[in-house]
Amino acid sequence: MALIPSITQIHRYTLTLLLLLVSTLCFSQGKPTKVEKEYEKAMKFVQEKDLVKAIPALSRVVELDPTHKKAIMTLGDAYFLQKDFPNALKNYQSLTKIDSLFHPRQYLNAAKIYIKENDYKTALVLIRNVFRFKIPNFQTVYDAELIEKNCVFAIHAIANPVSFNPQNLGDSINSANDEYLPSLSADDEWLIFTRKDNQEDFFYSKNLGKTFSKAKALEGTLNTRENEGAQTISPDGNSLYYTACSRKDGFGSCDLYVATRKGNKWVDGRNLGESINTPYWESQPSISSDGKHLFFISNRPGGNGGSDIYVSALKSNGDWSIPENLGKNINTRSDESSPYIHPDGKTLYFSSDGHPGMGGKDLYVSRYENGAWQTPTNLGYPINTQANESSLFVNLNGTVAYYAAEKSDSYGKNDIYKFELYEDVRPSKVIYVKGIVFDRVTNLQVLGQIEIQNITTKKSVFSYVFNPENGSYIACLPLNENYALSVSSPGYLFYSENFNLVETNKGSIQYNIPLEPILEGKEVVLKNIFFETDSFQIKNESKVELQKLADFINLNPGIKIEIQGHTDNVGDRIYNYKLSEKRAKAVYDELVKMGINAAQLMSKGFGDMKPIVPNDTPLNKSLNRRTQFKVLKGPSK
Repeated sequence: MALIPSITQIHRYTLTLLLLLVSTLCFSQGKPTKVEKEYEKAMKFVQEKDLVKAIPALSRVVELDPTHKKAIMTLGDAYFLQKDFPNALKNYQSLTKIDSLFHPRQYLNAAKIYIKENDYKTALVLIRNVFRFKIPNFQTVYDAELIEKNCVFAIHAIANPVSFNPQNLGDSINSANDEYLPSLSADDEWLIFTRKDNQEDFFYSKNLGKTFSKAKALEGTLNTRENEGAQTISPDGNSLYYTACSRKDGFGSCDLYVATRKGNKWVDGRNLGESINTPYWESQPSISSDGKHLFFISNRPGGNGGSDIYVSALKSNGDWSIPENLGKNINTRSDESSPYIHPDGKTLYFSSDGHPGMGGKDLYVSRYENGAWQTPTNLGYPINTQANESSLFVNLNGTVAYYAAEKSDSYGKNDIYKFELYEDVRPSKVIYVKGIVFDRVTNLQVLGQIEIQNITTKKSVFSYVFNPENGSYIACLPLNENYALSVSSPGYLFYSENFNLVETNKGSIQYNIPLEPILEGKEVVLKNIFFETDSFQIKNESKVELQKLADFINLNPGIKIEIQGHTDNVGDRIYNYKLSEKRAKAVYDELVKMGINAAQLMSKGFGDMKPIVPNDTPLNKSLNRRTQFKVLKGPSK
């Protein structure tokens, strides 16, 4: 399922067979010779796709006529398809001595064989012979041009290796079976991956620091007798997007699903619907840290090649938008797979055999800049080799990468490895803010919604509806940005905070949020309302907070509040009083413009009459310069 054959590989295999089938002999007008009879017999085996019988039959033709070009060519192709590369190469070389321009494939396949032996210089010389042919077919030209680019890239990459020291995660994770497609929660606490033992299922393990706990099958109802795999876990660890095939509720061969965590179990796996899934193949999802963008693989019509990377956005009604192809900068005529969008929201890792690389599927990184995905960068040698590399996952701080590979120290087939990711291909630095939301009076966790927005861009970077069962939240946020945090819950006062994330060695911030029940007389400071200096002109950065305040009023019908303006004690007291009145009225007016009933609002200025701290330091004075609201009447029961 997750590791289905490459569409491009299937196409090339079919193309080769077709070329074999048309390589029949045109008999002379007279009685067929012994060579002709043997060749006809061999070609029947080829037509039946029985290469085991075709190879000795073709060998007999070549023994009878060592210059029989069609038989030599077809014999080389048969050995190539059987992955008997020494004998395939022997026949291609023999044919070249007889006729150096018999068919482009004598060089194309020979070059592929030398690439498998890491002899890129010889492969480069061979592949350039393809361009000597006058009318090769389009696919042959595409393959030859890509192989030439690969050889040029690989020669340079091997001469300039990148830092790479992969470490097998050990027998607590890896087994004699295939393990692949690893993903971790944002706090690095839980590792989830796919294991294939007759079928594909989910397994999980707890990060113990230097080691991982013994992997167990994922608890709950997700693992079935059918295949499940190619999963991605949301940063908060509460949602799992995954692939399942041949399901009754499916739209195609393999569809994308989502499940939720309840306690220690994963349940309620549901199909993401026909806006995401098609009659074709969808797999290998990756969810963005804000939960609003889903990247995945599909071979649906209309793409650039075999399997392409698509992205779908979560709409306000909870449905997913029609997916968009990531475009030709990312997707090629060949196959792309295993996309992973890092929590920084702009760094995409993926696997492809269509961009210049080492010959198989290589790992790449692309960054979203100026409204577009930039030309991918190959992660380099020896991370990439002539074999297939895929399933890359990069941890939150961008220093450690996990991927699947089959190496000499593997416990079975594909094992999961980790390695330190070198600086140039790391994502932007991200930190996670983690905490719980609770009732200040009872200390119990409460139902509600938390949202974090970038103050500069006014875009939501995190939105999460939490409930008393799991109560916690994890928000992954890029560093060196200003954020507005707000929490809303029916029956509780509006809560807001602003903060700037700067460089830290901790990697995380614990931020627990107490909510106050709505009571008459309660006052709340609006920490994200900003004015121009010595003015009542509201800054654009305040729009986020104003919208949240309007949402709070709408969430609590019947509530009535007083908008209050306050200043410090610097300057003329009467001037400050009038300024505070104008600022409070400005907020009042904005709320009315946003549709709030004026009967629910009042505004009042207090100047410097009600400081919350002494006006004795610059920091304290900034705290006293504030806008807040007071509950005059509670919400309707």
